[in-house]
Amino acid sequence: MKGVIRTFMPVPREGFELCHPRDPSAFEVVNSLVDGNPRSGSWVPLGVQIVNSEYGKHLHVSNAPWMTAGCLVFDQRALDKIGSVLLSAGELLPLDCSERNVWAFNPTAVLPCLDEASSSVLRTDSGRIFHVSKYSMKEDVVAGHLLYKCDAFRVSPVFMNQGFIDAWHSADLAGLEFDQVWSNE
Repeated sequence: MKGVIRTFMPVPREGFELCHPRDPSAFEVVNSLVDGNPRSGSWVPLGVQIVNSEYGKHLHVSNAPWMTAGCLVFDQRALDKIGSVLLSAGELLPLDCSERNVWAFNPTAVLPCLDEASSSVLRTDSGRIFHVSKYSMKEDVVAGHLLYKCDAFRVSPVFMNQGFIDAWHSADLAGLEFDQVWSNE
C-alpha cells in the first residue's frame, strides 16, 4: 500500500508582514522570473520592501513575508532553520531589500501533476486554466516532491507536501499557513 500524500498551498497568516516589489508593476515580473526555470546563474536581485504596517496597524514579523502564492519569500531565520529543505527542491534567489535579507524561493520541479479530468477547473476562452475549485493530483507524479509548481498554469502557485509542513512547524517559523487542496486518502 502506498503512503498518504497530502498537497497543500501556502496562504499568508493574517497580521504578518508582506513583501512587495518596490515597483508595484513588478508583480508580473516576479511571476515570470520565479517560474521553476533555474535562474541562479543569471539572477539580478529584484528590489523589494517589507510591509510591516497595514491600515495603521503594525504587522508581526514573518519568516516568510508574503508576496504571492507563486513566489514565496524567506528571511534569514527561515534559511537557518529549513534552508536545506528548500534547497533540496529549488533555489533561493537573493532580493534587494533594505529592511533585512530575504530570498525568493524558486522550486525547480514543474510537474505535470494536475489530473484535469478529476479536478474542477475554469478555463479562459483559449482553454487555459485560470481557476481550480477542486484539485485532483496525479499521485505517481507528486509522490516524493516536497515543493513544486504545476505545469498546467501560466502562473503556478507553489504546492507542498506534508514533509515541508512538518519542517516548517518543527522549526517554529511564523507567517504562513497551509490549506490542504488534495489528498490520496
